[in-house]
Amino acid sequence: MIKKIICGILVSTITAFAVNNSIYVIETNKGEIEVLLHEKKAPWAVKNFKKLSDKGYYNYNKFYRVVKGFYIQTGDPTGTGRGGNSIWGKPFKQEISKEDNFNSKGVLAMSAKKGTNSSQFFITTEAKPKLNNKYTIVGHVTKGMETVTEIENVKVNTSKRPIKNVFIKRIYKKKIESKSEKDKIYKEKMANYKNLNKKEKELVDKESLKRASEDPISNNDMPYFQKRDQKSIKEYSGAKESVGIKFN
Repeated sequence: MIKKIICGILVSTITAFAVNNSIYVIETNKGEIEVLLHEKKAPWAVKNFKKLSDKGYYNYNKFYRVVKGFYIQTGDPTGTGRGGNSIWGKPFKQEISKEDNFNSKGVLAMSAKKGTNSSQFFITTEAKPKLNNKYTIVGHVTKGMETVTEIENVKVNTSKRPIKNVFIKRIYKKKIESKSEKDKIYKEKMANYKNLNKKEKELVDKESLKRASEDPISNNDMPYFQKRDQKSIKEYSGAKESVGIKFN
């Protein structure tokens, strides 16, 4: 029994690490797109995507083809749709997984040429089952689909190229903080509240309101709001009352 429990904990820990390690953020001049990479289903394609992202290969790559109701495409430093290379300096074979499909929007996949991949990729804006078993799926969008939609709706010319440049600023691995780490950072900021700048104070206020809504009884941050303006006090009051706790 104890062995089973220990094994369960280990599996959960390893799984959580794998998932967290696979979340990347595509930062564009239109907003951010978070993607969960499918490491087990397309290990070579994911490795290629991560390595290229980590070394800044995708920085300032344009979205050179945008087809409304279909996809947004990028990943070519030349911006022509004819360039780009893999981390191995040559194309690599596709990885088609029967467990993955294009049956929902927000799928990130490699742009294949003659059955091989390089650096170019696209993100679907609608479900496209007809693409199943034809392209290597690297991952899917978990957050920021509104950014994908905004890019999808930009004005394009007859070649489906955006009239105004839409580009990737950078792609980076998302840092996942544990609850204990978040709590520690939050408490440190609260203790040093008066020395924070305006933007930092706004973020701390937002976090305080969130915590008050989730657990108003154990929340001890009210003194900070009492020292602030009436708007903050009113917002704090609303947060508490929304979960059935009257403001005193």
